[in-house]
Amino acid sequence: MSYAENMITFRAMFGRNMPDGLEVSDAAMTNYLKAVDRVFDCYTVTDTVGIWKGDRELSFIIEITVPVSEEYLTGHKLAALAELYKLEFDQEAVFITKTHTSGWFV
Repeated sequence: MSYAENMITFRAMFGRNMPDGLEVSDAAMTNYLKAVDRVFDCYTVTDTVGIWKGDRELSFIIEITVPVSEEYLTGHKLAALAELYKLEFDQEAVFITKTHTSGWFV
């Protein structure tokens, strides 16, 4: 078992409703994740349901955990990917959180 201290976990929350009443399709989301693949070699995607301005929508969360030493670069890369999503799918916002964490590999 390998214990990892001083880690940072970023979570980016992406809604799939678009202002024109359409929804980001599964195919479009998969294509977007290919851009994420080019930037990060290890991350988790969770499908979920979110609420934005009172409206329920399909959403997904990208979660990335890195050593504290990679916090600055990872945060900027994730923010750039969030901006890409906003532009590509006409989103008002992508919410990103950052928490300090520790864990272990089994």
